[in-house]
Amino acid sequence: MTEEHNEFNDFRRHQVKRLSNGTPVNWISTLLTYAGWIILTAGAVLSLFVSMNTPNNSFFVFIIYASIGTATGLGLVGIAEVIKQLFIISYRLKEHGYSFDKEQ
Repeated sequence: MTEEHNEFNDFRRHQVKRLSNGTPVNWISTLLTYAGWIILTAGAVLSLFVSMNTPNNSFFVFIIYASIGTATGLGLVGIAEVIKQLFIISYRLKEHGYSFDKEQ
């Protein structure tokens, strides 16, 4: 194995931000989580304003717009949770000496 691969697998050189309970934090999953909650909230608020300006079937319009915002927001939050869990799994595997370059 070359020196390049040893440096890649040496996880001590990476400084990972951790929560108070020791869980590592991935900034991409954090960003997607915040974006998902913002879209979810903005979708509900904007659907309320759109439904107030609609003369007929305002509740139906509210449901349609709110469901689109909810689906998009929860989709982003779900993707962020998958990324966060995969990052934690990868971090713990590397912490216990698992190498992705060789057979175990």
